[in-house]
Amino acid sequence: MLNLSPLFFTTADDESCMHDELDLTFEQRAWIASARTDVRDRLRTGIPAC
Repeated sequence: MLNLSPLFFTTADDESCMHDELDLTFEQRAWIASARTDVRDRLRTGIPAC
């Protein structure tokens, strides 16, 4: 398996670092949490218990 961690963390200034792009804003986190709750609620009501 490839070790891709250097793509996410680096100490060199001239290399790209994707870690900073993974940080979400508060609004993005809230939207994802809301979507997760909506999906879970729909699945609970839409799938009958076995």
